Amino acid sequence: MQSNKLLSLSMNSYANQTPENKTAAPADSGPKSASNIRPLSNFANNRPTAIAQLKLQHAVNNSLRINSSTAGKIVQRMEEEKSIGERLSKRSAFNKMTDRQKKLYGGIDGMVARDGRISDATYRSNVKREELREAFQRKLWNSKSRPAFTDETVDNLLSKTISKKRKTDKVQVYKCKDGKFYPRKKDRVGKEPFVSIDHNKNWKEYIFSTAAPEEDGHISKASASAAYNNMANLTLMSSSQNSSKNGPKGIFD
Repeated sequence: MQSNKLLSLSMNSYANQTPENKTAAPADSGPKSASNIRPLSNFANNRPTAIAQLKLQHAVNNSLRINSSTAGKIVQRMEEEKSIGERLSKRSAFNKMTDRQKKLYGGIDGMVARDGRISDATYRSNVKREELREAFQRKLWNSKSRPAFTDETVDNLLSKTISKKRKTDKVQVYKCKDGKFYPRKKDRVGKEPFVSIDHNKNWKEYIFSTAAPEEDGHISKASASAAYNNMANLTLMSSSQNSSKNGPKGIFD
C-alpha cells in the first residue's frame, strides 16, 4: 500500500508540471547574469535606427583619430539633427511614388527643377489663372468688336503731326512713324499707302487698365471708346506698316 501511494504522488507531480518544466534542464543550468542576456531585436523593423547608429559610430571613430576633443561635438550635432535613417526612409518612399502621386503630393522631379522648368500641376494652375483673368475681363467689357476712332481723334492727331504739301499734286501729306510722308486715305493716288492710326500699347489691355468702370464694376461702351481714342496711346504710321505689324486674327495690336 505504501508503495502504491508513492507511485501515485509521483505521477501527479509529473502531470502538473508545465511544458517548460518537463524539458530536461542542462546539467550546468543556473541563474544567468544580466551581462549575458541578449535582448531580442528585429533588424528589419529597426533598419533606419541601425543605419543612423552605424553612421554615428563611423563619425565618432573618424573624429577620434583626428582629435578626441571634436568627437563630442560630432555626437551632439548628430543627436540634435533629425534621424538620418528617418530621412532616408522618407526619400526612398518618395522615389517609389508614381509620377501622378508625386504631382498630387506637390513634388517636382529634380531634373525638371534644375532645368528651370515647372511641373505639370503648376502649368495647369497657371493656365487656369489666365483663363479666369480673361473671363473677368470679358465680364468687364465684352463687346465683340473694337471701338472706332472718332473724327475728332483723327483731326486732333493730324493737327499735331508734321505735314506738308506735295509739289506734284499739292496734296497734304503727314509724317509717320517711319519718317516718311503719306496722304490721308481719301487723298491717296491709286493704291499708294496712306496714314493710319495705331496704338502704342495693346488697345484692349489699355482699355482694361485705364477705362473708368461704372458703379456695378463694368466698363461701359462710352468709357471703352474714350480709352480707345486716348491720344496718349496713339501714333501715326503708314497703312502698309500697320498691316504688316498686325498679328494673326484674334491677336490684338
